[in-house]
Amino acid sequence: MLATPRGSDVALVVLEKRTVVPEVSIRRRLQASGTEAILRVTTQLSLREVPLAISYSFFRRAEVGWLDDALRTGWSVPPDLTLPSDLVLAHSQASIETSQCGQFEADRFGVPYRTSVFLALCTEYRKAPEGTSAFEVARVEYRGDLVQLRLNIIGDQPGELEAHLSLNDNFSDHQPRP
Repeated sequence: MLATPRGSDVALVVLEKRTVVPEVSIRRRLQASGTEAILRVTTQLSLREVPLAISYSFFRRAEVGWLDDALRTGWSVPPDLTLPSDLVLAHSQASIETSQCGQFEADRFGVPYRTSVFLALCTEYRKAPEGTSAFEVARVEYRGDLVQLRLNIIGDQPGELEAHLSLNDNFSDHQPRP
């Protein structure tokens, strides 16, 4: 979300920011030691004032001082806040499955508890002198009533797919009226 500036119709609000002791799988994906400080940033993504996703992002705190300094709980992430020029993303790994939202997410989405969501588990890798290293591990819940998953076959070899999460036709029914 910080690779490029966001448009004026996109809001990214910081719901929480704190140092945590994450589950072992998160620490392993970040390749972080057992004593290393991990920053968790919880954000809500909205498009045209319609909440679409809640993200729980984990970072090695020592690597993201610039981000920790820029974010304030309860405030929007500045639309022009992007990755520093010396931080170059290499690739991502993601898995997407269906799930049900908890009460926290339901309250923010304005939907009933246990409404269907897409759960994306993502690891972003950065270029490093020794190759690549994990930069962010995120758990993102996307509203299942407004978001759809599209798969495109992009080649003639098995496994050559592109996956896209996009808004479905119901989104226009949820936009605020003037």
